[in-house]
Amino acid sequence: MSNISERTVENSFWQEFRAPGAWLFALCAVLLPNLVFIVLSFLTYIDRTVVLCLYLLAGILALRVPIWLTAILYLGILAFDVIIVISSIFMLHPKLLLHSLHYMVSFNLFASTTYLLIAGGLLISFSAALYLLKRHRTAMRDVSLLPAFFCVFVIVGANAMSGVRPLMLLTHDLGAPPTFGSAIQESQLVSPNVLPENNVLFVMVEGMGAFENPEHQNYLASRLQGKGLESRYEISAGTAPYTGSTTSGEMRELCGRWGDYLDFLEGQSIDCLPQRLQKNGFETASFHAYFGSFFSRSDWYPKVGFEQSYFATDLAKRYTADQLPLCGVTFEGLCDMAVADQLQAYLTDGATKPRFTYWLTLNSHIPIAPDEGTEYFACETGGPFGDRFICDMTEMWMDVIDRVAEIANDPDLPPTDIIVVGDHHPPLWTRNGRGKFQKDKVAWFALKAKAE
Repeated sequence: MSNISERTVENSFWQEFRAPGAWLFALCAVLLPNLVFIVLSFLTYIDRTVVLCLYLLAGILALRVPIWLTAILYLGILAFDVIIVISSIFMLHPKLLLHSLHYMVSFNLFASTTYLLIAGGLLISFSAALYLLKRHRTAMRDVSLLPAFFCVFVIVGANAMSGVRPLMLLTHDLGAPPTFGSAIQESQLVSPNVLPENNVLFVMVEGMGAFENPEHQNYLASRLQGKGLESRYEISAGTAPYTGSTTSGEMRELCGRWGDYLDFLEGQSIDCLPQRLQKNGFETASFHAYFGSFFSRSDWYPKVGFEQSYFATDLAKRYTADQLPLCGVTFEGLCDMAVADQLQAYLTDGATKPRFTYWLTLNSHIPIAPDEGTEYFACETGGPFGDRFICDMTEMWMDVIDRVAEIANDPDLPPTDIIVVGDHHPPLWTRNGRGKFQKDKVAWFALKAKAE
């Protein structure tokens, strides 16, 4: 009798697990809402365990509540999901991302085919889930939830067992930040307590992380070699820790602390290097190929200490409309090399006052436009990196370093100490791509002008 009873329970469990209605519910509540991100998980790993559970909970509620309320629940969870994904990829704290949503109107999000495909996939998968829930809700109302739980378990387990760390956890902000460091600090070109003897040119390169492979890193370092710079400069290189996105990198280097631009907008009093130099007789200026309204730079750059900031609108005045040199895809702005032309003219105009000059590059911001950089490698086949995306991006970084070397060699340039550093790890989607860069490190290069 016991065996019969156990067999009956076993058969009942298996029947419930195999029931078509149970798997249809798993499709509506787990697989379809997460379909786009399941596909993307083959490329990258984003910890979405909480979101998976929220979709499942919304699916359970959908069997009892009106379909319009289900649609609202799904849209709310999708919004939260997108915030988590974007935060993870672009290293923006969710709070910072929410504050930055209104800046979306300043760039063309759907100029990127990738973003268009993702948006289209989300629209189709969510519409399909809502349609099936509405049409078959009665048949699914009393089915077993085991297949749905099984799907959640498989998705979470597959990511966890991949051996790849997630881009960023939901608890990212709860952990202690890394020990502070910066290129300015590590290079020792500028002392926090002593005024610089020379002018200072500080260049922050969008997305320039530190390669794991020394050979790959040497592609960047070698751009400062063999050009006669050794006769005028002491050349050094290294890495510095980073946390957060570009504005966090700016805070790290310009103000010597962890933070982001919200600290300025919230009225905090922060001691920053350009501000100190300005008070001691230095001219301070910044150059950037995008708009000053983006991330409110035109508002907080003066608080950092920049007397004059040249953004896209200012730099574009020297061109006619049909000659405007534009680069980039989603973040289309002036070409960095065009900005470098005006930067070089500024630095060599014969001014007698000491200067601190800051150049924030733009064009290597993801998503990049292929082939905008000078061709150093055969990037069509991935070049020495085995990755087309990294290859194209590296060519852009090499162009920036080449222009810095050209500026440094200009005979009209007064004695100038130069630092080039990345803002953050490149926000790559692929597991393979992320593995080519050091964890939580950016590369820097420094040129210390020798006494004449």
